[in-house]
Amino acid sequence: MMTLPACPLRVARSVRSGTRLEAFEVPALTRRATLRRFPSRAFTLIEVLLAVALFAIAVVVLAGAYVNVIEGVESVRSDRAFEQELRWIREKVLLETDLEKVEEGDEVPTPDFGNARWEAVVEPTGVADLFLISLHVEMEGND
Repeated sequence: MMTLPACPLRVARSVRSGTRLEAFEVPALTRRATLRRFPSRAFTLIEVLLAVALFAIAVVVLAGAYVNVIEGVESVRSDRAFEQELRWIREKVLLETDLEKVEEGDEVPTPDFGNARWEAVVEPTGVADLFLISLHVEMEGND
């Protein structure tokens, strides 16, 4: 144990009986005694490592969540383009006036998914000029 050299301090204090100051000596403190009286205000290594570990876990979790959001947005964009292509094909089928051409089907190029081959089955209903159309579409994707 290492002790500091004694270097007495002169401290003055007032006495209640008057304005007279009285001097006394304070002995030098050892390092251990100093630490007990004045605790350190710094963080320990364990506290710092724990804080860094918690921060790293939070970063990994938030980064994973961010990647999931980005993938979700991209999936929605892709699904939106696919739905747009299907809507375009459905509109093409519904605008065709010749039932034989509708049942025969067709192959059409699409901007995002290559060629699309569609076939339809037309069934009459109990109402005049109203038909039930089952549409089957096959996409040759460029992806």
